[in-house]
Amino acid sequence: MGTKPYLLGINDVNSWPGTGGLKKTVPLWRFAMGAGLVDLLVVQTKGLYDFRAPKLPEDLVVYRADGSVLLGSVAHEYMGWMNLTAEEKADTRLGLVELRSRGK
Repeated sequence: MGTKPYLLGINDVNSWPGTGGLKKTVPLWRFAMGAGLVDLLVVQTKGLYDFRAPKLPEDLVVYRADGSVLLGSVAHEYMGWMNLTAEEKADTRLGLVELRSRGK
């Protein structure tokens, strides 16, 4: 099926979480997060730091409904972070999240 059903839009931006202002614009692909999209991403990657062009879009970011960043990454620098609310920090399931590259 692919990612097309989840595509919300493509915007030209000169920055995103983890980057400073660029001198040019680049496309930012926005997708609706859902179980089907997560399944596709898991099959296509070895982990968070596998989101690199040309195979995949660079630097996965997951936003909350309010627009704040839940998870951010700069794949080529092996940087990943989560901005958790107090409620999210108390959720033991989030302790299962692994930000290290598999096989490294």
